[in-house]
Amino acid sequence: MTLVDTRTREEHDAVKITPSLLMTENTLATLSAENPDQHIVLYDHSGKSVLDHVSWFRGHGLKNTHALAGGIDAYAREADQSVPRYRLEMD
Repeated sequence: MTLVDTRTREEHDAVKITPSLLMTENTLATLSAENPDQHIVLYDHSGKSVLDHVSWFRGHGLKNTHALAGGIDAYAREADQSVPRYRLEMD
């Protein structure tokens, strides 16, 4: 399984699920060139925008791509309390 972080580089550098890759153009190119049946799980902060990314991956032939329900925030609450929680400041 490959875990891919769809948040910003700053968020990824500050708090991440280990091991995960930051979604960059290089990451996308590498994953697209590998086994199209590989299991990929994408996550964001709260699970609200990650489904658009899942659709993009599936539309590009990576049919076994899924979203982490609730994002890294739910993961930190429910699966691994050692992952720090944080709050996004929105305008």
